[in-house]
Amino acid sequence: MKNRKRKRTDNSKRIIAAAALLVGASLSAMTILFINAVRGQLWQQSVSAIVESTRQGRDTLQIQLRKEYESMGTVTLYLKDFASTGGGAG
Repeated sequence: MKNRKRKRTDNSKRIIAAAALLVGASLSAMTILFINAVRGQLWQQSVSAIVESTRQGRDTLQIQLRKEYESMGTVTLYLKDFASTGGGAG
């Protein structure tokens, strides 16, 4: 009779240990999947932020260059007008 109880106790301990191992492995797997998902989302957010920042910089540079070209055009017209009127030939 005692031998049967001991076997039941041993079997119960094995079942509990196996269940705990299974739960632990499941939790570990879910944790790894969660970490990978978060890492992927953070990577996408970083790439999106870099792309947006680069786009804004490009737009700003285009505006600055456009203004510089307009200024150069104005100076060119002024110099052509100045040269055609004989300015400076005194």
